Amino acid sequence: MSVTDTLAPLRAHGGRRRTLGLDDATIERLAASHPDLRYRLMGLDAYEQGKNDQALQSFRRAARYADKPAQSMLGEMHWRGTGIAVDRAMAYVWMDLAAGRGYPLTIAKRENYWSRLDDAEKARALELGTAMYEEFGDDAAKPRIERV
Repeated sequence: MSVTDTLAPLRAHGGRRRTLGLDDATIERLAASHPDLRYRLMGLDAYEQGKNDQALQSFRRAARYADKPAQSMLGEMHWRGTGIAVDRAMAYVWMDLAAGRGYPLTIAKRENYWSRLDDAEKARALELGTAMYEEFGDDAAKPRIERV
């Protein structure tokens, strides 16, 4: 499915296009230069279709490009066990990454997750966090998107 196919419902409103001036070729060029958005949209499309393995893979690829909504979705999926075994410590780490720029909703979710972890899960989250930040933290991920 192309990016324009994925975006079609978002671009239409009452039978009229909402994105006047953005033709399909422009949208495709934008997606090509923003893998974070492209992979997030692919993840959302897969998630809506119940293709959770594919959604996890796409969100993870978007997360490597510092995509905070994708990181948040990975947190939610790990917390709920959507397409993967419940892993509350990993869910916390993903939500901590997503909250890294101070978005209020992700901060609230992160703090809620932390408050619900037991001591062993908290310790594991702290252990996992180091490696996750080395790969997905803004210091590592933002340069990837800047090179595109």
